[in-house]
Amino acid sequence: MLDFDDGDGSPERPRVAPRDREPPLMDHAAGWKESAFTWEMGELVLARIAAGETVKQITDDPRMPSYATVYHWTRVIEEFGEAWQAVRRARCIQAKAADAIKAMAPPRRHWVSGKKSTYTRAQAEAVCAAIRDGASLSEVVRTPGMPSFKKVYRWLKRQPEFEAMYVAACDGRDRWLEFQGVLIAEETTPASFRANRERVARLDGRRGRMRPKKYRVMVVVSEGPAR
Repeated sequence: MLDFDDGDGSPERPRVAPRDREPPLMDHAAGWKESAFTWEMGELVLARIAAGETVKQITDDPRMPSYATVYHWTRVIEEFGEAWQAVRRARCIQAKAADAIKAMAPPRRHWVSGKKSTYTRAQAEAVCAAIRDGASLSEVVRTPGMPSFKKVYRWLKRQPEFEAMYVAACDGRDRWLEFQGVLIAEETTPASFRANRERVARLDGRRGRMRPKKYRVMVVVSEGPAR
């Protein structure tokens, strides 16, 4: 690897990253001119490549020579071209070494640390079946053998499969309760009207309590000056 003077970190010669160095002045005007190459600029280009920058990143810097100019220098300035090839080879070796080290690293874990999940498909289906049949989640978790509130909410947060099942079950419960109300209404007679009306009202109230809460947004429109 070529050595570039980046300073030694002392107060007299503080260490400066190659891209933070002030490049030598260069004539960027269009038109024919003598070669603008200087070893001060050439070494800065090489140092920035050695530090990990791409040629495009370097030449995008308005203070630096253009991509075409740098490439031209590698063709016509023999020593610069040789140094250029040496730096590029060294960077390639470094990149391959980094890839090899990365390949040897242990794979990253894709699971959440802590206790093993208590989620099972059988329990998830039991919860959702009870909800589809009209039960609220509070009623489900009070049933012996059913998971607790805490477990259910953890499953909803971490198990996409259960979340989809739960949403579908809640929708099915709402439609089932609505259907029960329709059946009661169809069976109503003048004699049972008052009692059945109360039954339907209780069903509607239950549906409302178990639906997701929706909040209205009040929009206040101020009136303009009277005309």
